[in-house]
Amino acid sequence: MATGQRILCNSCRFSVDAWSDGNPYITDQSGIRQHFYHPGGESILNEVRNSLGSTPPGELHETAGRMGNESDLLCLDCSRSCQLDPEVDELACPKCDSTRLRDHMELEGVVCPKCRKDTLEIDGPGMVS
Repeated sequence: MATGQRILCNSCRFSVDAWSDGNPYITDQSGIRQHFYHPGGESILNEVRNSLGSTPPGELHETAGRMGNESDLLCLDCSRSCQLDPEVDELACPKCDSTRLRDHMELEGVVCPKCRKDTLEIDGPGMVS
């Protein structure tokens, strides 16, 4: 079960959603990341495993190295959000090439990258998926 929260700037109302489980994926035969989320992600996993000729679900050794988890990151220079896997990807903003990225789950108290007048704060009760 994933928990989430909305992070908001009280000055300009800029906001992002932060989820605890990130963005799990498996890489298909073409090298494209296929994301699988709770609930229902098992069908995507099984589809990719079948296309790879993998063993039955639960035996992950043939998909090792194809699985990862992208983090939701916010660029503190241009305010663009992106999804990158910190274990695999170069941690640079795809829009402006800045390396000043922060995980959405770690944005509370950070100066808003949009207006730079206020800090980002948790907005309201959390979310559950």
